[in-house]
Amino acid sequence: MNLTWNKVWPECAHNFPGFAEDDISAIRNDIVNLCRRGDFDEVDDDDVQDLLESHAEPLSNDELIEVDKASQEAEKEGDKEEEPVCGLDIKTLGECLGGIEKPLETLKERDPNPSRSSIVVHDVEKCQDLSRNDEKQEKPNSPPSTRSSSQSDIPSLSHLLTLLQLALPHPLLMVLQLALPPYPLSSNQ
Repeated sequence: MNLTWNKVWPECAHNFPGFAEDDISAIRNDIVNLCRRGDFDEVDDDDVQDLLESHAEPLSNDELIEVDKASQEAEKEGDKEEEPVCGLDIKTLGECLGGIEKPLETLKERDPNPSRSSIVVHDVEKCQDLSRNDEKQEKPNSPPSTRSSSQSDIPSLSHLLTLLQLALPHPLLMVLQLALPPYPLSSNQ
């Protein structure tokens, strides 16, 4: 087949005789330089040569069995180390926002900027309403609720978090910060 391609299109014919020894040493030097740029300063030319020689021979059956066992053990350890992902569901968000009325009243009373506090209160109440509506929708026997506000009227969680930082006492704010990260933060508002 190569003879035919050599006559038809010689540039594509497979006539690779192998690497010259000079090419191999240049490649080894390139590998060592890349390792050093990656802060692997302990790698030298001998290490690269040893690695190349270790791959020259095929693995024996015993070595293949050992490699397979090691990968299975690593896989089992990986399964054990995985922790369940904590998320914030509608019910938990409702519980977090449910006890917020008193801090919001305090904010309304003490904030020197009434427009800022009314925005915070409005956005928190809107999130509470949405949380309640979503909770009702999750129940199988309840009819789906219709939202009166458009999606653009819904405050993003990042916006809400910023507003809450202005309004809430420190411990409640920490609870909300721990609870909010699983949600994607909208940047379009």
